Amino acid sequence: MQIVHQIKNDVCVIFLKDDLLKESVPRNEANEMKERLYPLFKKSLLNGAVLNFKGLEHISSGEIGNIVSFFQFLESLQKKMVLCQLNDKLLMLFRMTDLDKIIDIYETEKDAIASFSPRAEQSKL
Repeated sequence: MQIVHQIKNDVCVIFLKDDLLKESVPRNEANEMKERLYPLFKKSLLNGAVLNFKGLEHISSGEIGNIVSFFQFLESLQKKMVLCQLNDKLLMLFRMTDLDKIIDIYETEKDAIASFSPRAEQSKL
């Protein structure tokens, strides 16, 4: 499993791909995701994470749970996590589960990254 991320303006942008989030992913590979991402934040000055959903068509309930766990982990480090570029189906799912009330969602990656700025005025979805 490949985890794709980039650092932009002290924010880690994580690109989610369908092959990373399928329910058929063995549990040890899901743990490998945690082992790769969590250390990036424990020992860094990163402000938080943007999860970019561009190109992601669907997501399992287990992976939603992983996203919530990651959100809670970042909160425990006093870091922020936001989402961006969700398709209509995924946006509706996050709204139906009220996750959009605890995790900010932005239309573009640029707006999501800019939301980490103290002067941020981007509009959330």
